[in-house]
Amino acid sequence: MKRTFFFINHLTISLTLSALFLLSHAHAIEVGDRAPELVLPDIITGKKVRLSPLHQNKNLAILFWSNWCRSCPQELDFISDLQNEYLSEILKVISINLDEEVSDAYETLQLKQHPSHRILHDHENLSIRHYELRDLPALVLIDPTGRISVKEAGYRKKDKQRVKDLIRSKLTIKAQREVWLEQKARAEKQLERLRQINSTQFGITNLPIQPIHSPTKEVATPLDILDY
Repeated sequence: MKRTFFFINHLTISLTLSALFLLSHAHAIEVGDRAPELVLPDIITGKKVRLSPLHQNKNLAILFWSNWCRSCPQELDFISDLQNEYLSEILKVISINLDEEVSDAYETLQLKQHPSHRILHDHENLSIRHYELRDLPALVLIDPTGRISVKEAGYRKKDKQRVKDLIRSKLTIKAQREVWLEQKARAEKQLERLRQINSTQFGITNLPIQPIHSPTKEVATPLDILDY
């Protein structure tokens, strides 16, 4: 009985997604378009969250998922791993759950042991209409200018590496170096202030400082600097 209900629910939502897509196909949101605004509640706190501030000066990856989507739980791990590859100043990840009941989302989340990213709840399927998603899981990458740079809906396990490589190609070395230079300037300012404190209070003028090197890999790593 439960399996029958699951199938009917899955079929109903799939038909809804397709119908919404066909109704809006004449004005489909595509790569390069400005990302539609959404205001949705945090699934844990219930606090309303606006999307646009989340991608100011950084890229925002959004995973759209549901309890009825069998491949979606693995995608929660996928975007968490993606976040771990990049500085938070370059990439932020969130996910949007599309289940009608929060309890259905919690059923999936219990298996994932509290994902490390923020999860929003869209029980009205506003994001489906605004982003015109035909299938789940769906992943959208919004660049720092507020435009969609990646839009993948209904991708499968065999497509995951392609999607990941596509996202990586959008998170350029140039963007990472700009963040690194900003962090380097901030760290050097902190170290200069530490020199002054040591010189004034302790008479230490030659504080040993470890050089700060530019990242050479595609993925920059956080600077190992103490926050004085």
